[in-house]
Amino acid sequence: HFFNPEIVVGLNRWDYAMDKITLNGTYGIDGFDSYELRGTKKVLLNFQVQSYAPYDLLGFRFSPFLSASVGFMGDNHNTFVTGTVVGVAGNIFGAGFPRNYIPNFTWGGAQGTQAYLPVKAFETAKIVMSRRNIDFTDLDEDILTHIFNETKEWQK
Repeated sequence: HFFNPEIVVGLNRWDYAMDKITLNGTYGIDGFDSYELRGTKKVLLNFQVQSYAPYDLLGFRFSPFLSASVGFMGDNHNTFVTGTVVGVAGNIFGAGFPRNYIPNFTWGGAQGTQAYLPVKAFETAKIVMSRRNIDFTDLDEDILTHIFNETKEWQK
């Protein structure tokens, strides 16, 4: 078994095609050739499984192998390293990649989001906190209500 992870970050690259990093051929994925796919950052994972057959044919031994490669490209404007910030009483679920920001009191995912009303959030908080033997107090409710009211404009 062979595993070859590779991360390349090009610093101070010029903004023309010949100074960009690529996933092509020798320095990327064998057999891949794309002039358009270039960037300043890449992650490349190569994996190969090889075995040796105990038999030969006319003096030649067989050595079958399976090879797989995965590559990700990014540049100074679009990067493959992203994250999602989830607000208070927010939840992400479902398949796909959510937006970069899930506002307070918003539930959903890549397929869409919806507002999560404070009454429901209070019920959930009471259940979760009781599992840890912590009481959900009036002060907790006041804090969550204040956050909900202050951030209404971003909720969907």
